[in-house]
Amino acid sequence: MLVYTLLGLLAPYFMGKAIDDFIGGNNTAGLMRMALYMLGAYLANNLFQAIANWIMARVSQDALKLLRRDLFQHLQTLSIGFFDTHSAGG
Repeated sequence: MLVYTLLGLLAPYFMGKAIDDFIGGNNTAGLMRMALYMLGAYLANNLFQAIANWIMARVSQDALKLLRRDLFQHLQTLSIGFFDTHSAGG
Protein backbone atom coordinates (compact mmCIF):
# COMPACT_ATOMS: atom_id res chain seq x y z
CA MET A 1 0.00 0.00 0.00
CA LEU A 2 2.85 2.34 0.78
CA VAL A 3 4.43 1.76 -2.63
CA TYR A 4 1.32 2.58 -4.63
CA THR A 5 0.66 5.63 -2.46
CA LEU A 6 4.16 6.93 -3.17
CA LEU A 7 3.79 6.16 -6.87
CA GLY A 8 0.51 8.10 -6.88
CA LEU A 9 2.45 11.12 -5.60
CA LEU A 10 5.26 10.67 -8.08
CA ALA A 11 3.19 11.23 -11.25
CA PRO A 12 2.04 14.77 -10.29
CA TYR A 13 5.65 15.57 -9.43
CA PHE A 14 6.69 14.51 -12.93
CA MET A 15 3.90 16.61 -14.40
CA GLY A 16 5.04 19.69 -12.54
CA LYS A 17 8.62 19.06 -13.59
CA ALA A 18 7.51 18.68 -17.22
CA ILE A 19 5.54 21.93 -17.14
CA ASP A 20 8.21 23.93 -15.36
CA ASP A 21 11.31 22.64 -17.11
CA PHE A 22 10.38 21.33 -20.54
CA ILE A 23 7.22 22.99 -21.87
CA GLY A 24 8.50 26.51 -21.26
CA GLY A 25 11.87 25.71 -22.80
CA ASN A 26 10.46 23.89 -25.87
CA ASN A 27 12.43 20.79 -24.99
CA THR A 28 10.40 18.02 -26.62
CA ALA A 29 12.91 15.27 -25.83
CA GLY A 30 12.73 16.08 -22.11
CA LEU A 31 8.95 16.36 -22.31
CA MET A 32 8.70 12.93 -23.92
CA ARG A 33 10.99 11.49 -21.23
CA MET A 34 8.79 12.98 -18.50
CA ALA A 35 5.69 11.62 -20.25
CA LEU A 36 7.23 8.14 -20.24
CA TYR A 37 8.14 8.51 -16.57
CA MET A 38 4.54 9.52 -15.82
CA LEU A 39 3.20 6.59 -17.80
CA GLY A 40 5.53 4.24 -15.93
CA ALA A 41 4.47 5.72 -12.59
CA TYR A 42 0.77 5.33 -13.43
CA LEU A 43 1.22 1.75 -14.65
CA ALA A 44 3.28 0.78 -11.61
CA ASN A 45 0.72 2.51 -9.36
CA ASN A 46 -2.10 0.47 -10.88
CA LEU A 47 -0.11 -2.74 -10.62
CA PHE A 48 0.74 -2.25 -6.95
CA GLN A 49 -2.83 -1.16 -6.18
CA ALA A 50 -4.19 -4.33 -7.81
CA ILE A 51 -1.74 -6.43 -5.78
CA ALA A 52 -2.71 -4.64 -2.55
CA ASN A 53 -6.41 -5.12 -3.32
CA TRP A 54 -5.84 -8.81 -4.01
CA ILE A 55 -3.97 -9.22 -0.71
CA MET A 56 -6.70 -7.41 1.23
CA ALA A 57 -9.42 -9.54 -0.37
CA ARG A 58 -7.47 -12.70 0.41
CA VAL A 59 -6.96 -11.71 4.06
CA SER A 60 -10.63 -10.83 4.54
CA GLN A 61 -11.80 -14.07 2.88
CA ASP A 62 -9.46 -16.12 5.07
CA ALA A 63 -10.70 -14.32 8.19
CA LEU A 64 -14.32 -14.96 7.22
CA LYS A 65 -13.54 -18.64 6.53
CA LEU A 66 -11.99 -18.99 10.00
CA LEU A 67 -14.94 -17.23 11.61
CA ARG A 68 -17.41 -19.55 9.87
CA ARG A 69 -15.37 -22.62 10.84
CA ASP A 70 -15.20 -21.55 14.48
CA LEU A 71 -18.93 -20.80 14.57
CA PHE A 72 -19.78 -24.17 13.01
CA GLN A 73 -17.50 -25.99 15.47
CA HIS A 74 -19.17 -24.17 18.35
CA LEU A 75 -22.65 -25.04 17.09
CA GLN A 76 -21.61 -28.70 16.90
CA THR A 77 -20.78 -28.70 20.62
CA LEU A 78 -24.27 -27.52 21.65
CA SER A 79 -26.85 -30.06 22.72
CA ILE A 80 -30.00 -30.77 20.72
CA GLY A 81 -31.99 -29.37 23.63
CA PHE A 82 -30.39 -25.99 23.12
CA PHE A 83 -31.95 -25.76 19.67
CA ASP A 84 -35.35 -26.74 21.06
CA THR A 85 -35.32 -23.88 23.59
CA HIS A 86 -33.70 -21.11 21.51
CA SER A 87 -35.28 -19.77 18.34
CA ALA A 88 -33.17 -18.84 15.34
CA GLY A 89 -32.62 -15.11 14.80
CA GLY A 90 -34.13 -14.19 18.10
